[in-house]
Amino acid sequence: MACHSTLRLNFIDGQWVPAESGLVRENVNPADFADVIGEFTESGGVDVDQAVDTAAAALPSWRRFGPIERAAHLTAAGRILGARPAEVAAVITREQGKLLSEARPEGAGRGGLGVWVVGARLPL
Repeated sequence: MACHSTLRLNFIDGQWVPAESGLVRENVNPADFADVIGEFTESGGVDVDQAVDTAAAALPSWRRFGPIERAAHLTAAGRILGARPAEVAAVITREQGKLLSEARPEGAGRGGLGVWVVGARLPL
C-alpha cells in the first residue's frame, strides 16, 4: 500500500513549520519497503530547542487551567485514541513493522494512558 502523501512538518507554536535544516526524509514501513508512509521534515537540535522553548512559554497558561480542567483535556485525548483501537494498531504496525497481534494491545492501551495519567496525578 504505497502512500505518496504530503510533507509532514513540525507543529511548533501553533504553526506547521519546516525543519531548520531544510532536509526531508521518507518514512518507510519496515515490513514493506515499497510502502512509503510519508515524507517528514528532518528535525534537529535547533527545532527541538524551538519546540521546547515554545512549550515552556505555554506552561503558565496550561497551569492556569487548574488540575480538573487539565484532566478533562487529557481524558478527552485518551478517549479519542481509545475509540479507535483498530486504527491505532494498524498505524503502529505500519510505522514500526510490528505484527498486528503485538500492536493491538498497545493500540488499545493508548486510550487508557491519558486516563491513567490523570488518575495518577489527581489527589483522592
